[in-house]
Amino acid sequence: MDQKPIVFFIRNKPQDSDIIELNLKLKRVFVGYPPFKKGIRFNEKNIKSCTYDISKDSFTKEDIENPDFYRRGIAQNINLVAEVIPDSFVIIPRPERGNYYIGKIKKFELVDNPNWADDYKKIRLDQKLNWEEKDVGHQYHVGDIIQSWIVEEFKSVSPFKFPAWIRHSLFGRSTIGRIKDLDKNNQVYDIISKLYSGKDINLADKSTKDKLLYFLSPETFEHFICNLLLLEFKKDNQVWVHIGGSGDGGIDCIGFDKKSRKVVGIAQCKLKKQSVKEMKKLLSDLNQKFQGNKFICNYYCSEHIEEGKDLEILNQERILKLFEKHKDSNYWEII
Repeated sequence: MDQKPIVFFIRNKPQDSDIIELNLKLKRVFVGYPPFKKGIRFNEKNIKSCTYDISKDSFTKEDIENPDFYRRGIAQNINLVAEVIPDSFVIIPRPERGNYYIGKIKKFELVDNPNWADDYKKIRLDQKLNWEEKDVGHQYHVGDIIQSWIVEEFKSVSPFKFPAWIRHSLFGRSTIGRIKDLDKNNQVYDIISKLYSGKDINLADKSTKDKLLYFLSPETFEHFICNLLLLEFKKDNQVWVHIGGSGDGGIDCIGFDKKSRKVVGIAQCKLKKQSVKEMKKLLSDLNQKFQGNKFICNYYCSEHIEEGKDLEILNQERILKLFEKHKDSNYWEII
């Protein structure tokens, strides 16, 4: 199978520093965790003599000087470098600047004696960060900016032109990684290619299902479902509120009677694919927590799950029907 260009993201905040100005100036994205050759003294003026090139050199963990906790990062970078080919796209997210930066990849390289080392040193010192790493005994932070992909140019794009599922993927635990397609109708390379070319995503031709995916993240999905339940059961004098957060016991929304203030229902919301086995376990957990109306809401659930007493599965079909029923409400102005 022919290798195709991909889309990946990288925060580019090495060792707590923000180097976005360096990225834009040099048209590069940097990747850390350089694999230093074991038993060879670090030479910042001749990087290649003491550092393996992860794009072409073969080595094992026994061949490198790096501490054990760096080796996972090195392995991750090796895998990603193998996947990133010319015409791939990289995204550097900077929501605090009101922009995400998209670059189109030209090539990867390990740079000897980078002439931007002094610029990086100044950035670190200006940001009150250390330059020399005492535990290692050399100017280790040069290693932060010797491995990089060169891009054709960067295009700044408003975060709100990106679908929510892409925005959400940029801010997990990882600081670097590949962004995968959501489904056959939402392919990340096509979307980023349009944004890089200065084109907006035309939602007019998309189905309601796909339109919602542009606005819903796992967090906003919980609020979306809460509002749907609020509108659906308003006639029954029920009020539904969002309670999701740390320590919520797996419950995202809770409904109560407007007069008695007694809890009448709970809901859990998942904007991700789950197997029938996972959803049945979820149902079992909810049954142990609450005896009353329960809603399991999953936008990707299409398989049949027996509902039983006091349980309703809100799958994609039912969620869309509820939305169509209540879409004229002013709750949905953004859609």
